[in-house]
Amino acid sequence: KGQGYSLRYFTGSNLAFDHQGDFLAQSGVETFWSESDFAAPARKLSEWGYPDGDLMHAVLAQPLPKVPSLTLVQTMSMHSPFVLPQADLYRQKVEARLDALGVPASQRASYRQHKDIYASILYTDEALKTFFERVAQRPEWKNTVFVITGDHRLPEIPMATRIERYHVPLLVYSPMLRAPARIKALSSHVDIAPALLAMLSHRYDWPLPQRVHWMGTGLDVHPQWRNLHTVALKQTKTELSDYISGAYYLA
Repeated sequence: KGQGYSLRYFTGSNLAFDHQGDFLAQSGVETFWSESDFAAPARKLSEWGYPDGDLMHAVLAQPLPKVPSLTLVQTMSMHSPFVLPQADLYRQKVEARLDALGVPASQRASYRQHKDIYASILYTDEALKTFFERVAQRPEWKNTVFVITGDHRLPEIPMATRIERYHVPLLVYSPMLRAPARIKALSSHVDIAPALLAMLSHRYDWPLPQRVHWMGTGLDVHPQWRNLHTVALKQTKTELSDYISGAYYLA
């Protein structure tokens, strides 16, 4: 914000949940879009709020600030109770996806047991696809960095190991990228902010503050697996019981 950026936050949920609205306002966020801002034909489907398709539509419908901006969008359809618009359609798409992946009939029972969860993944994936197709037609597309990640794995699907709880996607995309890459080195959410700020400082001479609130050291972009980080992991918001250092994991 000190560099002239406008800060915006979009969610389909209630800003009072976990005091997120208060926290973000204290952090300098100026513009909010939440549950109370939706109108028909958007429809609230669960206690969490409005589905991701309606949320993405709301983000695209709001005019961009005249100055550079940081926009945070918190999705929620891939969360229990996994209630979706056109739920039957996306359940059918789960079966089509199993066909496309060549999953044998003998193994499909376990997938069908969690069909609503997989349907929610396909639904949010389509919502994101529509978002990117539309935003790619706008002039601001060419100088925007997009970060997509999740707060935790879908725990309703059985896990082989406890550490799987923390395996989430981290996709960083921009038309400015020179080439695609798949990164296997370990990083954490706490490494995203320092990585983005380091890039802006290096390329655009942003002055970095002497004191910062983050505990991360930046994203490791090594193509092969390794871990240069020490990371404390929260199983839930009230439990800080797991820790990673180098090749060691303490649970």
